[in-house]
Amino acid sequence: MVTSIIKKANGKLKFLYRNRGYLTKHTKRLLVMSLVQCHFDYASPVWFYGVTQQLKNKLQVTQNKLVRFILSLDPRSHVCHDSFSDLIWLPVASRADFETLGHVF
Repeated sequence: MVTSIIKKANGKLKFLYRNRGYLTKHTKRLLVMSLVQCHFDYASPVWFYGVTQQLKNKLQVTQNKLVRFILSLDPRSHVCHDSFSDLIWLPVASRADFETLGHVF
């Protein structure tokens, strides 16, 4: 399941990179949220906690790629907490916790 999410996210990100010349920061954020981030959130409280640490790291790397795309950063630039707070996002593990707590509430 996780490998298919990563493949979908990378494929859609590749499509967005090809069309990045036409997009503003706001439009990039909207497209990433609607086309890619929904795959991260789909049933994440169910599958996230049973996944190996290696796959969790790959999910985080993919999310870092999304942040770099939206903020127009270099491919090797460091994605820090400030980058996530600029977008009002949570890292993958925190996002799964947030989704779980939302379902519990």
